[in-house]
Amino acid sequence: MSVAAPPRQRPRRKSPRGPRAQEQSTPLGAYTAPDSREREILSTPAPGASTLVIDRDALTRRDERLIAHLPADNPRRTPA
Repeated sequence: MSVAAPPRQRPRRKSPRGPRAQEQSTPLGAYTAPDSREREILSTPAPGASTLVIDRDALTRRDERLIAHLPADNPRRTPA
């Protein structure tokens, strides 16, 4: 009878949204959520020259929610 070896764990890769990405984040706006918490919208660089638009709690800077993943070929500004 053979004994099964435990599964090998892969080394964790660093998140593309580490401290460096936070330094490069650009505020886009802010609002008060229905639960009275202040939230902020920001853009941050992502792999492949794309951009992430993130909504997060302004006080804790947690509870991040992905709003959009804009590809590199997307225009910088939407014409009015």
